[in-house]
Amino acid sequence: MQQFFPSLENRHVYLYRIVYPMIATHSPLLLAIPSARIYDLDARPSTEREWYELDNKKAYYRLFKQFEDRFEF
Repeated sequence: MQQFFPSLENRHVYLYRIVYPMIATHSPLLLAIPSARIYDLDARPSTEREWYELDNKKAYYRLFKQFEDRFEF
């Protein structure tokens, strides 16, 4: 370690690892969680996207629009 970090000689180095859960879902509610990182695995190559760019969100939107009267109170 000294050859790579000579200035850290005789010091204690603490490394913290933050673990983020990975969830595979089609739920528009889970996809809209703030600060979620969403990877579109259907794209080639897979890319990071926003929730509103996903095809399944668009499918849910069309479904709700088609039956909008049934969702109103």
